[in-house]
Amino acid sequence: MALARAFSIRPKILFADEPTGNLDARTGRTIIDLILELNEAEGTTLVLVTHDPDIASRARRTILLSDGRIAEDRAAASCCSPGRSRWASPRSLPSTHSPRTCGNP
Repeated sequence: MALARAFSIRPKILFADEPTGNLDARTGRTIIDLILELNEAEGTTLVLVTHDPDIASRARRTILLSDGRIAEDRAAASCCSPGRSRWASPRSLPSTHSPRTCGNP
């Protein structure tokens, strides 16, 4: 219910702090699928905090914190850039890349 309420106002940015933390694995996957689906459909910027590497791997960009500092800042490789490894520096993504038109998960 909270998820529907959060997206109903069509926010430009949605913050989700451990949205699956108290859920069983199956329900957690369903919730993450729904969040990502709504995120794409509404064009909302999603800031999602998680300790789950499987959830983090589905993000377009991952920022890893360690001791309160940014330890890594990775962007998913673009399908617009054949031959790239799974992770690339955010600065190395082509300026023409658009996650909305690219289709890269």
